[in-house]
Amino acid sequence: MIDPSQTVPAAYSRLQKRLHWAVLLLVAAQFTVFHEIGRAFGHAMHGGRGTDGGTVALHALTGLTILGLMLWRLAIARRDGVPALPEAEPDWAARLARVTHAAFYAVLIAMPVLGGLALFAHIGPAAGLHKLLAGGLLGLIALHVTAVAVHQLAWKTNILGRMA
Repeated sequence: MIDPSQTVPAAYSRLQKRLHWAVLLLVAAQFTVFHEIGRAFGHAMHGGRGTDGGTVALHALTGLTILGLMLWRLAIARRDGVPALPEAEPDWAARLARVTHAAFYAVLIAMPVLGGLALFAHIGPAAGLHKLLAGGLLGLIALHVTAVAVHQLAWKTNILGRMA
């Protein structure tokens, strides 16, 4: 837990930055390399032929890696803290940023758990929630990228510098 007397860092640590960009790359791989796995998995759940075992294994391994990295990120954030939001940011945007970041953690932790339940325990509703959260994750990513652009271009807060 963060010590209340501890100062708030001005930027994310090198490790926090590396974990952030590693998760980004792994999530991108999940959406680009394994984009057909959902359809094939759904087909297999209904008695048809699924994807080859290698593709499924790589998708599952990538998901487990994302889960581990997100839990690590959460532990580091709790231990070391995170930078304060820019003072120039409007209150509504600060609230939205907090909700969005919490949603990122929740979704990126829940998705591998649900995917594992679907794959290993053959729980169809878990597969449905996994797919639903994938769509939600795309929405969060779009919101996050838009917010960074607004900070950089309109509000000139250089928020990207904290994670670069």
